[in-house]
Amino acid sequence: MTGYSTAQLLLAYAPGGLNEMSLVSLAIQADVAFVATHHLVRIIVLLALAGTVLAKVATIMNRNINRET
Repeated sequence: MTGYSTAQLLLAYAPGGLNEMSLVSLAIQADVAFVATHHLVRIIVLLALAGTVLAKVATIMNRNINRET
C-alpha cells in the first residue's frame, strides 16, 4: 500500500537511536534516508512539543494543588 516494506516501516517508527536504526536499515538493505528522516522528524516534533506539554501539565498540577489547600 505504501511502497515500503514492513521492515522499513518498523525501523522508521520504532523507538531507538538514529545511528542504530540507520545502521540496521543499511544492514537489511532498507531505505536509510526514509528511516533517518522519520527519526529526525520524530525527534524534532517531540522537542518542539515538550515545552508546551510540560507547561500545560504544570498549570494543571498547580490548579489541583491550589484546590486542595
